[in-house]
Amino acid sequence: MVGFDNYERMLDDEIFWKSLWHSVLFALLVPLVTLGLALFLSFMINVGGRHRRGGPVISGVRGSGIYKIVYFFPQVLSIAIVALLFQFAYNPDSGAINSLLSGIGLDGIQPLWLGDPDLALWCVMAVLVWSTVGFFVVLFSAGMASIPTELYEAALLDGASRFTTFFRVTLPLLWDTVQSGWVYMGILALGAESFAVVQIMTTGPADPTTRPPSWSCTCTRRRSVTVRPPTPPRSASPCSSSRWPSRPW
Repeated sequence: MVGFDNYERMLDDEIFWKSLWHSVLFALLVPLVTLGLALFLSFMINVGGRHRRGGPVISGVRGSGIYKIVYFFPQVLSIAIVALLFQFAYNPDSGAINSLLSGIGLDGIQPLWLGDPDLALWCVMAVLVWSTVGFFVVLFSAGMASIPTELYEAALLDGASRFTTFFRVTLPLLWDTVQSGWVYMGILALGAESFAVVQIMTTGPADPTTRPPSWSCTCTRRRSVTVRPPTPPRSASPCSSSRWPSRPW
């Protein structure tokens, strides 16, 4: 049967298995790094500040409101715009990253970034993390704001450090939110956003370095479709006449 032949071709394709491994990395590393970074930033914004004289015992760092806006800013941009911006930033000749390295005296360190097979996948992951971490910073900040400050004060009076407070108070009370975020990030890492970033930032289906399985399936389907030449117009029928008006439908 034709349907099973397609699956057989897919399982025998070496590029498909490499793409599947890329998706496993996306599904594991992108949510882990994004949620871990978002938890750290939101904890610093809400709880990680020093005690100031005359202020509350538990507070965030100075300028926490500005930090929330800065972290959330990538969510305002389309994923296509974000991918284009980083495509220019990763340019090895005139990109912002290599120009910055040259400006600080690191002329000998000029990676090819997206042109390097060992770095391309990690560059794409970094873009996904940068574009999504702000959403979870705001989400976790809202969850931390709902935690009673008495719990933090009691932990500090018992001699608990900030590190212990995070793992003994904050994380258990936010665990349901973290689980929901993990599911959302897993869907995002395997969905349309990762597809769009790979499509825009890299060379597309010709380069299997960063290709997810969705690219392999799309390209296989394109190769399997036969393009037929256009059908020449038929000659006028004897029954057709210019006296009959053309119908709009």
